[in-house]
Amino acid sequence: MFQLVKSFLEDRTFHVSVDGYMSSIKPISAGVPQGSVLGPTLYSIYTSDMPTQTPITEVNENDVLIATYADDTAVLTKSTSILAATFALQEYLDAFHQWAMNWNIRINADKCANVTFTNRRSTCPGVNLNGSPIRAFPAYKYLGVTLDKKLTFGRHITCVQNSFKNKVARMAWLLAPRNKLTLGCKVQIYKSILAPSLFYGLQVYGIAAKTHLNKIRVLQAKTLRRISGAPWFIRTRDIERDLNVPKIGDKLQKLSQKYMQRLNDHPNSLANRLGTAAINNADPRTRVRRRLKRFHPQDLPDRILT
Repeated sequence: MFQLVKSFLEDRTFHVSVDGYMSSIKPISAGVPQGSVLGPTLYSIYTSDMPTQTPITEVNENDVLIATYADDTAVLTKSTSILAATFALQEYLDAFHQWAMNWNIRINADKCANVTFTNRRSTCPGVNLNGSPIRAFPAYKYLGVTLDKKLTFGRHITCVQNSFKNKVARMAWLLAPRNKLTLGCKVQIYKSILAPSLFYGLQVYGIAAKTHLNKIRVLQAKTLRRISGAPWFIRTRDIERDLNVPKIGDKLQKLSQKYMQRLNDHPNSLANRLGTAAINNADPRTRVRRRLKRFHPQDLPDRILT
């Protein structure tokens, strides 16, 4: 097995091709082939001893929680004291840098971001990685979702609006009422191409206020009205029903219910506990009291939008 993996990784080369011009061939001294079947397994083995923290049920106030998705790593600390949270974060970054040095991994601090999620006006002290300060941002895009300082998701919905409008503008000729394409094909284009970009991450940003979610509803309503060529006096809910397109409230409940069910059936114990927490929150006897009157992702399966 060792010889097989060794032959898979050694003597690999690469070149760059731009506008028909090809660079010279260079050797690859580290890394796994991108898109290979064995690559994710080898990467998981290589990073298996990355500094981690206790399970989520045992996380204390000033402990650190690590969330990884492929090579994207998020380090989370929480505390009622900004100084305590910063100190815990800096301690982990020092340990992480030492681990990276041991395994000859270079971390670019310029590609890292430091975001403080709080309703307070005070700013979080800076942290650094190997002496290089990590820039602080009021909001940052992680896995396609823009997380703002107060987690209102207003910035994310604004980004979704702009991206959706650009896609609709590029396909305007195809969705126009004068186009001879059948109505069924136009609706299918909306469902398969436009709607996924509109509702991506709805299980997360669905906790936003109704004023923000109504912006998504307006985008869908305008697009469906344009596709169908319906006059102004036809109600949006009638258009959605006739075209068999769910309302944003129904879409939110369906996606969140499916997401919670996947958590409950997930083989990973940490993911499974998130689903269990949602069930406990639904029970008034075990519901955790919240200081702020905000929706949580666990509430979304029962959230009703009119």
